Amino acid sequence: MLKPEPSEYNPYFKAYIDLVPEGQFQVLLSQNSERMIAYCNAISETDSNYQYGADKWSIKEVLMHIIDVERTMVNRAFVASRGDNESTLFKMDDALYQKNAKAATRSFKNLVEEFNLVRANTFFFFNTLNDSQSELKANTVPQAISVRALAYIIIGHSYHHLNILKERYKF
Repeated sequence: MLKPEPSEYNPYFKAYIDLVPEGQFQVLLSQNSERMIAYCNAISETDSNYQYGADKWSIKEVLMHIIDVERTMVNRAFVASRGDNESTLFKMDDALYQKNAKAATRSFKNLVEEFNLVRANTFFFFNTLNDSQSELKANTVPQAISVRALAYIIIGHSYHHLNILKERYKF
């Protein structure tokens, strides 16, 4: 699966896509998974509750956010890959999802396990698509988005938050 062209996504997502190096998509997704898991495995249960500011998410909540976004992006890619460019897909409300996810009540180990399961689903789903399916677009507001853009956003979004965790959380 090729990296998307700028015309395939809302400019908002460019920063995420730019974080993804050149290479074969499945290899890039595997490398991203390995980096995320290595980071998470180095975090203790106690440290996973750390927030670098009073109004900032804990490490648990950041991981929950990554999981939620990945599920959302895979769903959008699924809709597009099936040729549905009519169903309107709206922006997810990060704050609402976070509030209702209740990540603080879960163990970090459980969240890491969920990430692994969601990522395995992501890997399997994108592995089933051919090049023509990867170019199909979903009707997302405010701009249509291609399957391959969604695929690369998943990787870039994860790297974005991994970078923040390393820089601001100091773990």
